Amino acid sequence: MVERYESEPHWRPENIEKVRRRLKQVMPIARSKALDVGAGTGFLTRLIVESFDAVSALDATPAMLQKIPKAPNLEVFLGQAEDIPFPNNTFDFVCAYSFLHHLYEPEIVLREMIRVLKPGGTLYVDLEPNTAYWSLLRQINNDYPIVPSPTVKREIEWTLFVEEKIEKQFSIPEETFALAEYSKSISGGFNRLRVQQILSEYGLSDVSVNLDWFMGEGKVFHGESPLLASKIGDHLQSILPASEALFKYLWFTGRKE
Repeated sequence: MVERYESEPHWRPENIEKVRRRLKQVMPIARSKALDVGAGTGFLTRLIVESFDAVSALDATPAMLQKIPKAPNLEVFLGQAEDIPFPNNTFDFVCAYSFLHHLYEPEIVLREMIRVLKPGGTLYVDLEPNTAYWSLLRQINNDYPIVPSPTVKREIEWTLFVEEKIEKQFSIPEETFALAEYSKSISGGFNRLRVQQILSEYGLSDVSVNLDWFMGEGKVFHGESPLLASKIGDHLQSILPASEALFKYLWFTGRKE
């Protein structure tokens, strides 16, 4: 499963470059210490290690941490994100990528991430499932009488029925995989307005909750052109909130008071 994780689309060069550009926008001026929570095999760790004096990577799976490339300013920690093993106000930057949806109670981890942020520090979370997208696909799958387009059909299969595919490919029971992605497979993702409210309640200012990866974006990017994909994405962003359910993921950031 570690190998499958590293074959996910977010490891493609175009996404790595997208996230690298996003990091340049959100990283704080102070870049002494950074923490990657639920680091996995180090998708974000490998990017932020270029910019901070000291980086800590935290994960609960030893096999994942062993995959993170070593660096002189990097230290890895085995532990639970619900109980981050650092004092209050330790880091200038705390981040997580494609992690919170694995949790039963992601709000506990968000509180912990904010707790270890220094005042003025920045929280950054990316690639979390957008509830509106999951709800739209369920509605189409349950209620729409006409067979959807190939793009929509594929999204339904890989969004609503991914557990079946994983069981066939890796012999992991559907229920087990669903529990491993609880806040996506069972809770149905994250509501954009609710995330905004939670982060504000937890003491963050300048909160920004954004939508990313419109339906079929990868197909347009590779089958047509990156420029066309960018134009479509910009247009859909310009007509929010009408287009909210067409974006698969959320990413968000905020600054600790």
